[in-house]
Amino acid sequence: MKHDGGITAIAFNPNGKTTLTGGWDKTARLWDVTTSRLIGEFPQQAVVWTVAFGPDGKMILIHVEGATRLWDTTTRQPLGLPMRHPSGVFAAAFSHDGKTILTGSLNGTVQFWDVATSQPIGSPMRHQAMVSAVAFRPDGKRALTGSIDGEVRVWPTAQLPDDPGRVTTWVEALTGLTLDDSGSIQVLDTAAWLERREKVKRQGGPRVKDAER
Repeated sequence: MKHDGGITAIAFNPNGKTTLTGGWDKTARLWDVTTSRLIGEFPQQAVVWTVAFGPDGKMILIHVEGATRLWDTTTRQPLGLPMRHPSGVFAAAFSHDGKTILTGSLNGTVQFWDVATSQPIGSPMRHQAMVSAVAFRPDGKRALTGSIDGEVRVWPTAQLPDDPGRVTTWVEALTGLTLDDSGSIQVLDTAAWLERREKVKRQGGPRVKDAER
């Protein structure tokens, strides 16, 4: 198994049959572990810094400068929108149910992401220096992060509810937007927006940043 340059990231498929590598040659490559045969290649626009497999092995995460993206391992096509970061990501992990991603960045931030929408869940959490390692507890209720500042921290995980009504309220509170009966996007008036914010707070949803309207 070889790249045309230095290797920067590597991960095993949970099934143990394939491995994913990323490197300075701006590619991520999928390999058969038994034969070392190249199965597929994922060309990128910049150096690949981080790679990870989803728990079912059908989805992979690839991070290049400024953005993390999900890819289908079979079709080798991108899934959803890029997850934008203000700085490089040097650690990433999927939750065991595959619904959430945790990333750790050069600027010391830790962020949860919703796999289905590629949107952040809640506000970033912070270390004093670069986050170099992240992991989920097997039950998904806690996450562990480590930094080059020498600290390891345990965080409660941010999880989206399964109830579609609660998800809708969360999105409306975070964006100030809603869909009308025809599917058109409408801006919530101030009273309606504040009501959504209070409802999310009562439900224990993601923190909504204060803003003027």
